[in-house]
Amino acid sequence: MDQHWASNHIQQAYDRLGYELGWRLLGCPWANLAAPHVALITLNPGGSKAEPNILAPDVGCIYETEGWLGKKPGSHPLQVQVRRLFEIAGARSDEVLSGYLVPFRSPTWAALQKREEALEFGVGMWRELLGDRRPQLTFTIGADVFRSMHDILKGRAITPHPSGWGNVWLRICEYDGGKLIGLPHLSRFQLFGDEPQAIARQQIIERLIGRIG
Repeated sequence: MDQHWASNHIQQAYDRLGYELGWRLLGCPWANLAAPHVALITLNPGGSKAEPNILAPDVGCIYETEGWLGKKPGSHPLQVQVRRLFEIAGARSDEVLSGYLVPFRSPTWAALQKREEALEFGVGMWRELLGDRRPQLTFTIGADVFRSMHDILKGRAITPHPSGWGNVWLRICEYDGGKLIGLPHLSRFQLFGDEPQAIARQQIIERLIGRIG
């Protein structure tokens, strides 16, 4: 799949489904698809007003280079959490394959119309994007994304694991060539920080990566 085809494919689905706020696919350069070691897939890009369509940034990583909600580049809590995750995984931010399972913008997932059709499109799109390539370590945020990537990557048996956030669980599985770790939304359930509870949660992630790596 080349960039021109991918852009046209997304735009056709965007028009067919009647969306109006724009779309975005990758949070990293297109070249990061070639041989990803670490990947992070989230649900869909947010936004309450129309934004330019973006297939992939030319350079850098959106969790480091962009300013969100009026904050300085890279300082939004979600960006800080994600970059810490990359660090724990032993990957530079600009080398990680990061992207959205569903590329269509919406204020919230619940606000996106035709969610089932959008999710079906996203799963098919990522099957094409990845082909036979398999990151050695894939992180997902949110249950819908974990289930979809488990299907795309042909994941094996799923093992739940406490996250350190009460009844919130991590989900772990292996697939040929790699491992999949499902995380809660890091804006609501911050796993990393300097306080003792956050350090304990971080150690859980470190052990899981080490155990299955």
